Amino acid sequence: MNIFDTRTAFLIAGLLYFLMPWVVWMALRTQKTTSIAQWCIGGELFGLGLFMISLRGQIPQWVSYDIAALCMQLGNVTRIQAMRRELGKPMPFPVFAGVAAVFWLGYEAGRLLDPQGAFHFIWSLLAIAFQSLWIAHLSRQLANKEAIDSARWLSFGYLPLAVVLLVRVQQVISGSAVHGPLVDEYTSMAMALMGIVSAVVGNTCFLGIYVERASRQQIQQAQAQARREETARLGRQIAHLDRQRGLGLIAQSLAHELSQPLTNINIIAERAKLKAIHEKGPDSPFVQYAADILRNTQVAVDIMNRIRGYIKAKDIEFQPVSLQQVCTNVTHLMNDWLRSEQIGLEIQITEQDLWVQGDPVQLSQILFNLLRNAGQACSHQPQPRITLRL
Repeated sequence: MNIFDTRTAFLIAGLLYFLMPWVVWMALRTQKTTSIAQWCIGGELFGLGLFMISLRGQIPQWVSYDIAALCMQLGNVTRIQAMRRELGKPMPFPVFAGVAAVFWLGYEAGRLLDPQGAFHFIWSLLAIAFQSLWIAHLSRQLANKEAIDSARWLSFGYLPLAVVLLVRVQQVISGSAVHGPLVDEYTSMAMALMGIVSAVVGNTCFLGIYVERASRQQIQQAQAQARREETARLGRQIAHLDRQRGLGLIAQSLAHELSQPLTNINIIAERAKLKAIHEKGPDSPFVQYAADILRNTQVAVDIMNRIRGYIKAKDIEFQPVSLQQVCTNVTHLMNDWLRSEQIGLEIQITEQDLWVQGDPVQLSQILFNLLRNAGQACSHQPQPRITLRL
């Protein structure tokens, strides 16, 4: 079998038109849309028609002419219907059947009136050329509507076939070529080759339409998921800010309510200290206890004032702060907790005062948190111990 033989080229085109729709169907079988079924059935019918044409002279004429023409015309119209359905504009069944009947009956009328003439051949070529241009036009519309590159390439894939068919018609009408698809002429071979190209390009691009849609849908779903996550994150953030606002109001109320009792404690501790000095002397342990109460009460007052300052959004006022004093105050506050947790504390503080510009309450809070975190981190050790160096 000569590969450059026109009959062989039509046979290959028919086999490809029969095979490629099957590949598309297997790849898209989960989609279950009518347009996919129509496109694949149309391709199978068109390929069957080409296959019958390639066997002319070896099978009955009514099969290789009448049935072949019916399969090709019905196959193309079915694929047109598939593209129209993709656009959301399918033909009603009476219109669909009428269009297919017009194309086929025109061919049959020419065969019956002039079996040896060229009318039925010209009519068949014009019909297929018109149908190819129709598919190309519908593909272009789909490409413009959904911005699908595969649909645009599908349009380009059918234009060369229509051009070659129209050239062949012009040659037959002018008498420069004999009619018939299986004559060994360049345009006949070009017709078969363009059929092969349209089979491969057309079905590949139709498959690409669904691949692009699926990819675009995945991107849209990812974007929607990202928007939902961002909305949820913002919602959580707003809820958190609302809780913070509520806690701020509670803290403001507590700071206001606790300021009076703390002031009273401070006054009572001051009176107790003076009484202890008068009755027990300045070296009495009661004097030291009262001094500790006064110092810790003042720290609590400072913290309450700082909370008020945070709520009122005042600027932080920096002042000279002794780090030795900060360490002393914080370690005194944490002594009871460290003893209850059985955590040893080693303090290595220089004798010379170290001064920094800062906020004493904030620095105390930072050191308090550091010591508490260190204690929690080493609490499971056999002999937990914290070393504080300055």
